[in-house]
Amino acid sequence: MAELAKAHAKALMPSFGDGKEDQRNIEALTHEITNLLKKSEKRLQKLSAAGPSEDSNVRKNVQRSLATDLQNLSMELRRKQSTYLKRLRQQKEDGGVDLEMNLNGNRSKAEDDDLDDMVVESVNELAQIMKDLSVLVIDQSKKA
Repeated sequence: MAELAKAHAKALMPSFGDGKEDQRNIEALTHEITNLLKKSEKRLQKLSAAGPSEDSNVRKNVQRSLATDLQNLSMELRRKQSTYLKRLRQQKEDGGVDLEMNLNGNRSKAEDDDLDDMVVESVNELAQIMKDLSVLVIDQSKKA
């Protein structure tokens, strides 16, 4: 998450390059974090699928705690992605200082749209993960 925040800050700074490397780095980090969140969610669901045992209350409490932590991480990532997208759009509206300073003159509209689409897709994936986690947390609360 910290690496992603640094990559967002770097990508939003005025630059003389085309920014494609920054975009690829952000995309890779976002994909990696999203995959880790999905894997964690699946493992958490497997924990709830375990059969009844004498330690079921402890397991439920641990699962609830982990689900809440995972949900908080998902919300944090979603906030970061949303903030990044807003700042990116604001830069475009303000004349895009970094877009005008690069060596090629400016980025094409298609490249800007691709970046927007990538961030929006990431935010949508995170929304689905958060929805799944909230259902899991609610289910565990009902069982307790």
